[in-house]
Amino acid sequence: EDVNDKSFISMKDDYVTLKTTLADLQSQLVLTQSQVHKYTAMMNQAQEAMQQLKARNIELEKRNAKFDGLQKRNNELKNENSHVRKLLEELKQRQQYQKRGGFL
Repeated sequence: EDVNDKSFISMKDDYVTLKTTLADLQSQLVLTQSQVHKYTAMMNQAQEAMQQLKARNIELEKRNAKFDGLQKRNNELKNENSHVRKLLEELKQRQQYQKRGGFL
C-alpha cells in the first residue's frame, strides 16, 4: 500500500465519521426544535393563564373595595339606628312623664 491509499482510506473514514456526526446533530436539532415548539406553546398557555388571573385579581380587588364601602356604610347605619333608638327611648320617657302630669 502506498501513502495515497492510506491517505484515501483515512479521508474516507473521516468522511464517514463526519456524515455520522452530521446526522446525529441534525437529529438533535429536530428534537430540540420540537421541544422548543412544545415549550413555547406551554409558555403561551402559562402567559394566558397569568393574564386571566391578573384580570380576576383586579375584579376581586374591585369587589373587595365595594364590600369595604358597603361594610362602612352598614356601620354608619348601625350607629344612626342606635342614635335614633336612643332618641325614641327619650321621647317615650318624656311622653310617659307628661302623661303622669310632669313637664320637661
